[in-house]
Amino acid sequence: VLNLRGFRQAIDLPDHQALMEAVLGAVINFASGHQNNKAVLGECGACEGLLELLDLHVRNQEIIYLTVKALFHICDGNQLNRMKISFSGAADFLMTCLTKYPDEDKMVDFVLGIMIGMGFDKVGQSRLGTVGMCKHVSQLITKYEKTSDYLTVLSVCLVGTLARNSKSNQEKLGLTQIHRLIIPLLQKAVTSAANTSSATTSPTNAATSSGFLSKTISSLRRNSILPPSTTSPPNSPDATMIEALTNANNFAEVSGVATSESEESQSPNVSLSEYIGDFSLAKECCRALYHLTSDNEANRQRVNSSSTNNANVIDTLTAILASNDEAVFNEEVKVWAKKAMEALFTSSQA
Repeated sequence: VLNLRGFRQAIDLPDHQALMEAVLGAVINFASGHQNNKAVLGECGACEGLLELLDLHVRNQEIIYLTVKALFHICDGNQLNRMKISFSGAADFLMTCLTKYPDEDKMVDFVLGIMIGMGFDKVGQSRLGTVGMCKHVSQLITKYEKTSDYLTVLSVCLVGTLARNSKSNQEKLGLTQIHRLIIPLLQKAVTSAANTSSATTSPTNAATSSGFLSKTISSLRRNSILPPSTTSPPNSPDATMIEALTNANNFAEVSGVATSESEESQSPNVSLSEYIGDFSLAKECCRALYHLTSDNEANRQRVNSSSTNNANVIDTLTAILASNDEAVFNEEVKVWAKKAMEALFTSSQA
């Protein structure tokens, strides 16, 4: 760290580039997968030193790449280091990296990983919203959905961490109409999964998905959770049915989908890989929709009124919950689909 900070401005020094690359490589090796080393490096000022490099060498692509890689490994799974960079202007420097090097996928990978981690904490979440990340993430999704499935998943995951329990960021994301990007991605993921499993799916399963919500409502009636319908056909999702589905416990009991561990109960030192788990575009879209609409009436109405190719988001979530193929949609995906559906049915003004 002394070398990192001592020679950061010595650009006239012979072999300065090689020296900085060697120092950054050492930091990466020390921090990668080692919690104690992450803590020691943070105590020694490595976080501040790396941010200084991002500021001083923004035009040096290789140095910037190694710096964001080192910053990711120091902060991943270490809340104290994440807080340090959030308080020290990391949001501005990382935004500069994204705007200056949008086509450098390896660099964007680590920048998004750092930002997702910053979003776990209120300070980092707020700073990212302040520098305009809520607007810029829409541009990232639009760009990477055409070129990189991996970066698309990370970008959608970032939407979730930006919106989680943040009224301000929810509003900013809602104003960008970001749900108009996420819903088609979710529908695409569901369609792709359905096509993949079509060889082993029976013809009658097509009706299972479309009838899942109606069957859930019928179950609610049989269990006296809902009164008999007098104004609509038994399987019609009228206002009374939707009102009943706002009770999350009743919905979980009838649907049989388990409830996941609350994100708020996770360790503050959760790593990116622990948070994301199995990479799944469908899961991250569901998680993002949940955090966008949870206790936010404006976003809930935006999403509920949106449809793509004559299918709305409820149809798509229903298809996930109705799937019996664990290889297509595992329990974790279904949990977030269920939570998203609950958020969409629940009025924050109730």
